[in-house]
Amino acid sequence: EQPDDEEVYSLLASLKRIYAFYNCHDLSNWELWEELFNIVDNSVRGANISEDIVCKAVSSCSMAILWYLNRVNEDNPDKAAMITLKQRLDGLMKSCHELLYKSDKVAEEA
Repeated sequence: EQPDDEEVYSLLASLKRIYAFYNCHDLSNWELWEELFNIVDNSVRGANISEDIVCKAVSSCSMAILWYLNRVNEDNPDKAAMITLKQRLDGLMKSCHELLYKSDKVAEEA
């Protein structure tokens, strides 16, 4: 089922807010990663998702990675947290690599 224009607008507005908050605040406790990365991953798998939505999801995932990295204790890093961070970064990088072959707007963001 294809979302209507109102649903697309609502999702895009929400992603813009999430990205804006991620720029200044650590939202890691909200555990938004799975939902954000799901948008990116589904786009890579061929789902018909608006370019603007994919771009904001990629940007938000990038900010989330930076905040996760910021949380890592440099002197005594938690191995489980490091493994999770590495898996998330690897997944995002692979998805961004695939998105390079999509439209110019998405490729620029990736």
